[in-house]
Amino acid sequence: MKQFEITCITRDNKGRSHADISHIGNAIGQWRITSANAIAQISIKASAFFIKEKRTGDVLYLAVFRDAGKAPCLRILRNENWSDELLSLPECSPDCLDY
Repeated sequence: MKQFEITCITRDNKGRSHADISHIGNAIGQWRITSANAIAQISIKASAFFIKEKRTGDVLYLAVFRDAGKAPCLRILRNENWSDELLSLPECSPDCLDY
């Protein structure tokens, strides 16, 4: 399984929830993919996406969060609890290319 570090996000309409994240990406590599593509890759176990926690350096993996009646979205599953670290990432720059 391929693994990719995520360092930035893009939000639709500058929303503040996980459902508003339209893309995840890597600012150093200057790439991003849609959340829908990442959800599909995670679901079939083709790829894993992670962030590194700034304080501890821990690797935290993105997972698909499913809430009844809503579209699936990406979140961090940490110690069997959903967390909000993904929302703390900066916006991807316009230089990040879509894949």
